Amino acid sequence: MQFEYFERTPVAYSRSAVKVLHFSHKAENDCFRLHWHDRIEIIYLKCGLASFICGAHSGILKEGSALIVPPRAAHHMKAIRDTEYDTLMFDVRFFYNETEICKSLLPDFIKNGTKYENICTSEKILSSINKLCNEVDADSLDSVSEVYHLLHLLVEEKVISVSNEKKSGDVSHITEYLEENFAENITSRQLSKKFGYTSAHLCRKFKNAIGLPPLTYLKIYRLERAYSLIAESTLPISDIAEKSGFDDPNYFTRCFTSHFGHPPSFYRKKK
Repeated sequence: MQFEYFERTPVAYSRSAVKVLHFSHKAENDCFRLHWHDRIEIIYLKCGLASFICGAHSGILKEGSALIVPPRAAHHMKAIRDTEYDTLMFDVRFFYNETEICKSLLPDFIKNGTKYENICTSEKILSSINKLCNEVDADSLDSVSEVYHLLHLLVEEKVISVSNEKKSGDVSHITEYLEENFAENITSRQLSKKFGYTSAHLCRKFKNAIGLPPLTYLKIYRLERAYSLIAESTLPISDIAEKSGFDDPNYFTRCFTSHFGHPPSFYRKKK
C-alpha cells in the first residue's frame, strides 16, 4: 500500500520539479492499481520481475530495464517475483521555457498522438535515469540539466517519437470532449452519434489507442477529479459525487472504493 499511498497523494516536487521514490514489493502483490496522471513516470526495475499494463500495451518488465509511462496513460503493475525499483516523476510542462526548441517540441510530449516505447533498455537512458534517482541532488540545477538530457536521449533513441501529422488512430478529440464534459450525462449512443461512428467502431478505435473503452476512461477520469476535490475542498461527499458526474452517491462510493482501495471518507480523514 506504500506505493498506492504516494500515487494518490498530490506530488510534492523538489525545487527542480523532480520527484524520486524507491519501492519494493513481494511476489504476486499489486505494485499499484490502474490509474493515470499528467506527469511522465519512469520505473526502473533494479531486481525482480513484474507484469504491466500501460495504455493499450501490456508486457513484462525485466530486471535492469525501465518502464516509460507517458502522461495520461492508464497503467498498472504487479510483481511476479519480489521486486525493487526506483520511480522517477516529473511533469514535462514544468520544463517549458522560451527557447524555440522547447516551445516547439516539449508540448508534443503530452499529446495523445505522440508514440512512446514502454520498455527501455538503452544504456545511455538507464544511466541518466540512475543519475536522477540516485546521484544528483533533486534540489539542484544539476537535476534540471539532467532532465533535459534525459528528454533529449528519449527522443534521440526513439523511445519517444513526435510527429505533427494527425494519425488515423488519434482519439485526442474524443478524450478532450470527455474531459471537458465529464460532469454531463454521456452515453455510448450519444458519443458515437457526435463523432459519426457506430458504438462498436468507436469503442474499438478508442480502446486500440488508449487501452480502455471510452466510458471506462470517462469513469476513471471522473474518479480522479473526485479524488482531487476531496483533497482540495471541504465539500460534502454527495456534492463531490454530483460535481464529478455521478448521479447516485452510493454508486459513486462503490466505484471510488473499488478504484482507490478505500472509500471517500478515508481520504477525507487523511486530508
